[in-house]
Amino acid sequence: MTALSILFQLSVTSPGGCYLFPSDASPVSIDILYSLQELGLVVVTPGQNGGHNVFPTIASVALTNCDTSALSDPPKPKKEIKKEENDDDDDFDDYDDDETVCHLVVETNYRVYAYDHTALVLDILSLFTEIKYCLPNLAVCLLTRESVRRGLDCGMKAKLILEYLTASAHPVMLKNEKAGETMYEKSIVPQTIQDQIRLWEIETMRVAFQSGRLYRNFTNLNQFKSVCEEAKKHGGVLWKDEKKLLMVVSTEVHQEMEDFIQK
Repeated sequence: MTALSILFQLSVTSPGGCYLFPSDASPVSIDILYSLQELGLVVVTPGQNGGHNVFPTIASVALTNCDTSALSDPPKPKKEIKKEENDDDDDFDDYDDDETVCHLVVETNYRVYAYDHTALVLDILSLFTEIKYCLPNLAVCLLTRESVRRGLDCGMKAKLILEYLTASAHPVMLKNEKAGETMYEKSIVPQTIQDQIRLWEIETMRVAFQSGRLYRNFTNLNQFKSVCEEAKKHGGVLWKDEKKLLMVVSTEVHQEMEDFIQK
């Protein structure tokens, strides 16, 4: 799961770009990162604050996007799309197989269609979608609250999921966007889907945890108020109950408060 998450993040990067790998990453993630460097997929250098600077190579972007054209000779010119009147559905048949590798179509009913998918693409999509059907050249996936939450729990962000869906869009969707034919402000990913994924991410941020210290056993109310005022100066009061003479102060200012109480 960790390896797939890293590959998923690489899929929306640009070759040669510098991306910061956080210092609080797990040892397993670091090992995977250096394994990718040995394979020639990334270049890793020391970063600030104990982090790592990651430079994706052309090979990594081509692999994660399932597009090997970047590793070979320049691609042949694409065929012109011959579109007949009132026959929009034929657009998906006007591309050669080499040009429709791992392209996605996102619909307003939360379905994601992956054309000419690979095993890697299915593994990545399974991080944040439910795979309903898998045909030889088409996979049908469904975006649900549970599936997106699963991806968010793996460390993904709503922005990253939307960037992946946009970067892997089917050429027809890109053509329609340029022509102004897509719905919802010419968006490749429907605006309702974008908003819902962001709302699902916000749901995970409803509760914020802060470490603190409980202060009690004050001798009188005046002592309690004195300590409370000092904690307010440092912005460290998380909670207080004047009647019970109880107070919770953030861990960051505990040392200053301890020195103040001793004085």
